[in-house]
This record gives sequence, structure tokens and C-alpha cells, in this order.
Amino acid sequence: DMPLMVIGDSISVGAGNPLGGFRAFLLDDLQASGHWATVGYAQDYCQNGQLTDGAAAGLAAVISGRDDTQAPRWVLIGLGANDIPQVHNGTLTKATWLASMGSLLDQLHAQWPDAQLRLSIPFHGAYPAAQDVFAGWMPDVFVGRESFAALGPDTRTFLPGNMGNGD
Repeated sequence: DMPLMVIGDSISVGAGNPLGGFRAFLLDDLQASGHWATVGYAQDYCQNGQLTDGAAAGLAAVISGRDDTQAPRWVLIGLGANDIPQVHNGTLTKATWLASMGSLLDQLHAQWPDAQLRLSIPFHGAYPAAQDVFAGWMPDVFVGRESFAALGPDTRTFLPGNMGNGD
């Protein structure tokens, strides 16, 4: 068994998208590949409009008291698309985001020390310059966390034109 956990926003959920979120497509692809025939979701923590600071603040309530017989082996984090407008308007700083994402990564690692965490680079079609600034911040959050956390997919390469909503 290969349990996964997804932490994300509406892109993860697939809200407003007739194609659904990336979770279903990922699960289908992994199972179809034959490599992970028994992959499944341990639990998800995805909400429309989810910001990194809110996800970090609410994570303890989601993971505390969990039955760790279904502890995720992989945690896929798809946050940031809702943070990008704040980068654009100057209300989110690199230091603030690093503290929030660092807290989220550290909480996950404390709960499930054997899990590997992968953070995708977010896409936001309305703010391409801000999304690139945000992507530039991301490597710094892994300093000191390299043994359990790393960059995942760059959604800027496959989401544009594939979201079913004009993006």
C-alpha cells in the first residue's frame, strides 16, 4: 500500500473545473503505470482559497490524533496560487511565506518522519511576474529540510490552457 496525502487549494480539489482536480488524475496515472497499483489517499487537506499561512495554522487540527496505520508515505503540497496575488500587491513577503511554509513542513515531518514531502511550484495566469517571484522564494524553504522535503512539479508548465476555465 502506498498512501498519499494532498494538501492544497481549489486546483487540487478541482473546484469549478469540469475536468476535476489533479488528485484524481494523479491517482489514475499512478495506478495505470503498474508501479503503484495499490496507491490511495490517506487523507487530503484541500480547501478552496487555501493560503499557505491558513494551511499551516490549521494543519495541527487535521493531523493530530490520526491513526498512523495509514500514515502517508508521500505528501504532495499544492499551495501558493492564492498567495501569488498577495505577492503581486506587496502584502505577502518572502520572510512571512518562508515562516508559514516552514511551519507546515516541520509539522508534517514531526507527525510522519518517514514521509517525503513535495511542494509544487504554483501557477496563476493573472500574475505571471508575481508567480515567478514566488517560485524564486521556494528553494529557500528546503534549507535544513533536504532529507524530507523538495520541490515537486512545476505547475506553470502544464496547467496553462488545461484548467478548463480559460486559464
